[in-house]
Amino acid sequence: MSVAFLIICSVFMAAAVGYVAWRAVHGDVLGVYFLAAGLLMGTLEPGLDYLGLLWFAQDNAAIAINMFGRHIPLYVVMGYSFFFGLQAYFMYLAITVGKGARFFVYAYAVSWVFDLALQATGSAFGLYKYYGNQPYMILGAPAWWFSIDAVMPILTALIAFALRHRLHGWGRLILIPLVPALYAALNGAAGVPVFAALNSNFDATRNGNASDPLVWLGGTGTIALCLFFLWLVIGEIGRAQRHAGIEVDTSATLLDVLKSKAGVGLSEPGAVKKMVSS
Repeated sequence: MSVAFLIICSVFMAAAVGYVAWRAVHGDVLGVYFLAAGLLMGTLEPGLDYLGLLWFAQDNAAIAINMFGRHIPLYVVMGYSFFFGLQAYFMYLAITVGKGARFFVYAYAVSWVFDLALQATGSAFGLYKYYGNQPYMILGAPAWWFSIDAVMPILTALIAFALRHRLHGWGRLILIPLVPALYAALNGAAGVPVFAALNSNFDATRNGNASDPLVWLGGTGTIALCLFFLWLVIGEIGRAQRHAGIEVDTSATLLDVLKSKAGVGLSEPGAVKKMVSS
C-alpha cells in the first residue's frame, strides 16, 4: 500500500510542479519558492512525530529521512510540498485578489477535512500509527494535529503578503527557510499543551500518559490555540488587504474554496507580479 501512496503523491507532486512552472513561464515565479519551502519542511517531520507519538512503519517504500529513530517515507516529504507549500501559495494568491474572512474560514475547514481523510487512510492501511494515550482520535488519527496543520497555509500566506516588498530577485529565497520556520513556530506555540501531555506521566501499561483528563486537557488546549491563531490571522489578513487598497469580497462559497485548492479562480500570473512590485 505504501507504493500506491507513493504513486498517488508523485502524481500530485507532478501536477504541482507543472502548475507552478506554468505560472513561472507567465511571469509569477513565487510558486516555485513556496513549493521548495514545502519540501524543506519535511525535515521537521521526525521531531514532530517524536513529540506527537507517531510511528511510520519501517517497511514503507522509499524512506527519505531517518532521524530521531523515525523513518519518513518520500510520499510524506512530497505531501509537505503540495499540502503546505503549494496551498500556502494559493492562499497568498487569495489574499491578493481580495478574498474575505469567510473564504479563509472555509479554506481552513477544507484543509482540516482533507488532512483527516489523508491521515485516516494511511492509518487504516497500516502505513503509520499514532500510539500512546491520544485525545480526539478520529478514524485512527488525532484531530488536534489537523487543527494545527490547517492553520499553516493561511498563516504562511499572511506573512508572505506582509513581506511581499522583499520578494524580488534573490529576496524570494527568504521563503525557503521562512516557511519551515513558521511551521516549527506554529507547532511550538499551538502544540505545546498536547505535546506536554502526551510525553508526561508515563504509564507502561498504556504506553503513554496514565491520565485521561490530562491528555484531553492538552488536546483541548491545542485546538483552542489553533482557533485563536486562526481568528487572529484572518483578522490581520483583512487589515493588510485594506491597507494595501485591495477591495475585499466578503462573499464566498465552498465551491470557490475547492476551486482555489486546485489553483482555479485566483489571480493571473501578471497580476501577482504587479502586486509584488507595488
